[in-house]
Amino acid sequence: MNFSPEHNIFPIKPKICYNQTDTVTVKQSLYFTQISATLGIPEDLIKFLNPIYKQNYIPYSEKNVTITLPIDKIAEFLKNENQIYNTIVNKENFNTIKANAASTENKLSILHTVKKGEYFHKLAIRYRCTIDNIIAWNNLTTYSLNEGQKLVLWLDPTYDVELENTDIKQESFFYYTVQFGDTFQSIADKFQLPSYEKIKNENNLNQEALLTPGSKIKISN
Repeated sequence: MNFSPEHNIFPIKPKICYNQTDTVTVKQSLYFTQISATLGIPEDLIKFLNPIYKQNYIPYSEKNVTITLPIDKIAEFLKNENQIYNTIVNKENFNTIKANAASTENKLSILHTVKKGEYFHKLAIRYRCTIDNIIAWNNLTTYSLNEGQKLVLWLDPTYDVELENTDIKQESFFYYTVQFGDTFQSIADKFQLPSYEKIKNENNLNQEALLTPGSKIKISN
């Protein structure tokens, strides 16, 4: 294209050229991380070269299956094949997803009723969270949603989401981490509460000295 630089159009150099790759037969189930750890190939590159495999995993098959690798790594793969298959990887499970999910700290809990046609990505965009967050908050083990299903979601209290109709019901509480210098009154003012007495009563705090930085207290409307 003529004058491409004037239009901010520049060629993108490929990660690797076709003639720099080759295939090798895989005899067992295999994670990309096992290959990456042994051969030193970036996992993103393995994924780029093998888009046919989902979840960065090659399942076992009685038929021969192949994987595409940089040509200079083929001999190394064959030499270390048994070591690659025996490499232990940390498989991501629900517990690790939950551990890595966003904290509920200082967030407001709501209850959402799934409508027909709603799916995880749509809800994640609406409530400014991630799909993994929704799965972790609700102890889900599948990516399926059913009409009428109840989901607990945690929102930033300052996020002005429209709680339309009756499909969303506020549980109207969240946990706030006390900051240095906080008082009952300053916390009540921060969250526009009518009185700080409710904070004291709900958290069994009868004196301000118990309001220590780092402690968590329940805030409700």
